[in-house]
Amino acid sequence: MAEEASISALMDRVARTAPFHRELAKLGTEEQAVFDHTSLPGVPFVAALCIRTLPNTARAWVVAPHLRAQEALAAQLETWGVRHLLFIPEKEVALGEEMGDPELAAERLNILHRISSSRTGGQTIILTEGSLNDEVPSPDGMQNQGITLKTGETHAPDDLIRQFGEAGFEGVPQVISRGQWSRRGGILDVFPLQSSHPVRLEFFDDEIESIREFDVDSQISFRKAEHVNLILTEAEGAETLRDWIKPGDLVITAPFCKERGNVCILTSPRKMRRGKKTSPLPSMTIPWAALRRGTS
Repeated sequence: MAEEASISALMDRVARTAPFHRELAKLGTEEQAVFDHTSLPGVPFVAALCIRTLPNTARAWVVAPHLRAQEALAAQLETWGVRHLLFIPEKEVALGEEMGDPELAAERLNILHRISSSRTGGQTIILTEGSLNDEVPSPDGMQNQGITLKTGETHAPDDLIRQFGEAGFEGVPQVISRGQWSRRGGILDVFPLQSSHPVRLEFFDDEIESIREFDVDSQISFRKAEHVNLILTEAEGAETLRDWIKPGDLVITAPFCKERGNVCILTSPRKMRRGKKTSPLPSMTIPWAALRRGTS
């Protein structure tokens, strides 16, 4: 607690200095905030300083030029008090292959589902510049690809198995990979597409008594949950990640990005084109005044 208070006090003090105060005052307006002459180690601090001004209803998108910078930002933003970080892995497809790493694909699917499921904002999403143009399902499409189960709810196991089959899941004696299900009496195992581990549902008649994750190798349960999201099908890309950025979200572009967000962090002096400053992308303007009044 003392450390968090010290960090907060430091950031408040920096925010009141003239150069930072001038640029931070632009947040929530049509004008782009530019923090130039920023050293690379200072980039996470500047980003965190901007993120802490966000209303609870908004999200921050931190755009890095490449994977290494993305990983460094993710690690250091947490040090500066940024919470609810969501790291979107880059798509990795080997030359001559149609599919990339299945673990990365599952992780991406899980993160996209968490973003689309959130109705309250408050998330900080870290991604690379190239990922902005990745084809992904729409947020509504993500919500239509699976089911949510909670302990205490009533679901006939046979009905769930039918849904698994309709989604193309395979019934097997023992679940070992995504897209499989297995039943033994009142226990129903399933490995959803977005999860790192399969899920074990224990029933009393048609009531879900417990939900646990389990290890594929040992088949032993190790983590209990009150609810679980099961993504059963992966929708085809209908949008890009850029389309997921909502009015009211804050877009922060790190040094060496070609994109320019609401907040642009530079290591060099800002560039002028024929006497004009660069402006944020049209889809990235922030009507915060309306948000604070509770209107759209």
